[in-house]
Amino acid sequence: MTIQFVNTQAGLETLCQQLADSDWLAVDTEFHREKTYFPQLCLIQVANHDVIACVDPLAIEDLSPLMALFYSDDMTIVFHAARQDLELFFLMQNALPPKVFDTQLAATVLGYGDQIGYGNLVKQCLGIELDKGQARTDWRQRPLSDAQVEYAADDVRYLRQVYLQLLDELNRTGRVEWLSDDFAALTAIETYQEDPQQSWLRVKGAGRLKSQQLVILQELGAWREKRAIELDLPRRWILKDDVMLDLARFAPMTLEAMKKFVA
Repeated sequence: MTIQFVNTQAGLETLCQQLADSDWLAVDTEFHREKTYFPQLCLIQVANHDVIACVDPLAIEDLSPLMALFYSDDMTIVFHAARQDLELFFLMQNALPPKVFDTQLAATVLGYGDQIGYGNLVKQCLGIELDKGQARTDWRQRPLSDAQVEYAADDVRYLRQVYLQLLDELNRTGRVEWLSDDFAALTAIETYQEDPQQSWLRVKGAGRLKSQQLVILQELGAWREKRAIELDLPRRWILKDDVMLDLARFAPMTLEAMKKFVA
C-alpha cells in the first residue's frame, strides 16, 4: 500500500475525504521536546483499512479538517500508549477525542504483558520484527527521507491489524468492559491539566524526605514548573531534581548558601 506524504492544505482536504467514512483510525505522532517544556508536533501518522498517510504539521497551517475527524463522536481513535499523543492533542485543542482505544492497555488485560512496547506487541500478534533504524530521527528536519517516512508509517501500518486482533480477543473473552475506566481516564481533561503544586511528585527520591523537607520541595517544584512553562524550557534546565532534593534537605537560609547547591 502506497504511503501518502501530505504536506499541503489541498492534500490534507483530500486525505480527510478518504478517511471520513471510517469507523476507526489508527493514529500516532512524532514530536520533539528535548529543549522545550511543550512538545513540538512534527508528524501525524494516520491509517484506516485502505489508507496510510503521514501528515506534515510543520508545512500545513490548518489541521482542523483532520482534527474534526479525530474529535468526531462517531470515530474511534486507536493509539498505542496514548498518553503522550493525547497530551499533544489537548495542548492543540484544549479538548480530547471522545472515543479512544489504547492497544497497550488492551494488551495488558489480555495477558500480553504490562506496558508492552509497540514493537514487542507487533511481534507477538503478527510475527513481524519492526525496523529500528530510524529510532533516533530528529523529526523536525526536512525533507524526510523515504526510509524515515516508511519507519513512521509502520507505527500505524501494523497498529490497524493489532487493534482488530485485540478487539476480537476482547469480544471473545468478554473483557471489553474491563477497559472502560482506563479509556475514560485517557479522555478526561483533568488527566492533562498540570498542577504546579503537585509537580514535586515527579522528583525521584522525594519519598526519603521528612515532612518539613517535603513542604520545601513542594514549593520548589511549583516554582520550577511555573518557570519552565513561562520560558518553554525543560524542567531539568530550570533546576535539576538532585539540586531540589538537596535544597529541601538542607534548607539554606541565604542566597550565598544556596549558590553552593546550584553552582
